[in-house]
Amino acid sequence: FNPDLKEKVVKRFPVQRLWLDPGKTYLCYDFWKEQFLGEVVKDLRVDVDPGSVTLLSFHEKKDVPQLISTTRHVMQGAVELEELSFDTSKNVLSGVSVAPMGSSYSVIVYIPDTYQWSPKQGKLYDDFENYTVKKVDNNILRVYLQFDNATKINWKVGFEKVK
Repeated sequence: FNPDLKEKVVKRFPVQRLWLDPGKTYLCYDFWKEQFLGEVVKDLRVDVDPGSVTLLSFHEKKDVPQLISTTRHVMQGAVELEELSFDTSKNVLSGVSVAPMGSSYSVIVYIPDTYQWSPKQGKLYDDFENYTVKKVDNNILRVYLQFDNATKINWKVGFEKVK
């Protein structure tokens, strides 16, 4: 939190203070700004804008594509995801997401440098029934889910292993 309405505040935390292992690397995502903040090792530095709050997710970095956030709920996946898995034999990340009919939100996926995603439909994104997949940053993919006529969406994203 930053109650000051004029100056930003810089906060620093060792990862142990967040009950995380300082020997591991974590992926950090800002929920409110919908922005990947990068990898965190040993300590975290956060700039909190004047009169605002920052809400972050931390996920231990894996060597496969992985979910790092959703835009639906501050719990960032705990409420709106029924299933999530990565099939290493097919290089496919899949999930089952839920939400009220008529709503929408995004699933944010981190792509490690050992994998790549590229659209297959000749555009900058791939469209499927009820969801769209688009790369929005170097290592970040957004799966935009549209619950127009459903309360549950089965989605999947295929990747290629980089040698």
